[in-house]
Amino acid sequence: MRNPRALLPYKHIYSGRFYVCLNSLFHKFNLISSIESFSNEILFEIFEYLSPYELFRSFINLNYRINNIVHSYPFHSDFSLISRLEFDYICLNLQPKQIISLILSDEIIPQSVKYLEIRKYNAYKNVDYNFKPLIKQQAKFLTYLKIHRIDILKSINTQFPVLTHLIIDGGFAPDIDRCIESTNFNSIFQCLGSSITHLYLFIDNEKGLNINL
Repeated sequence: MRNPRALLPYKHIYSGRFYVCLNSLFHKFNLISSIESFSNEILFEIFEYLSPYELFRSFINLNYRINNIVHSYPFHSDFSLISRLEFDYICLNLQPKQIISLILSDEIIPQSVKYLEIRKYNAYKNVDYNFKPLIKQQAKFLTYLKIHRIDILKSINTQFPVLTHLIIDGGFAPDIDRCIESTNFNSIFQCLGSSITHLYLFIDNEKGLNINL
């Protein structure tokens, strides 16, 4: 006996799969329509419960309005406790104006602060760019900055006009200890262009360290 399914037209054979796909799209569009009905204030309330990675994964590229709302939401970003995958994805979607505080470390993601290259993907090719331009773009918005070592500030070489809180918590690398001992922090603050009101400096068992303030 011939298989009854073989007698069906080709388009009917895959009608089940098509229905599942169509049903999935239907629910997705319903979800987007529901989100679209939310006010900006309600969306901001929702965003408060999400990490930057979760926010971008959930809301980016749903539609033009939602994208604008997502890109207007300010972040206190801690990049020291996330994976490299999450870090790269955030940087793909992040707008410099969104960052109002930034925590960086090269312990979890080695050399993330000084040498990290972030890989951006598009439909045609991979584009690499250095991390420093991102910091320079964000510098004019940052009020809070946490870094791993003091030499990072020298490598960035840019001004932070509204920065008030600076945390240097990673101790000192052996190869730069001699230069740290004679560091004039006033000159560094002048180079930053900042009115630092709060400074936290971690000193790892350094003896005879002369810090000029």
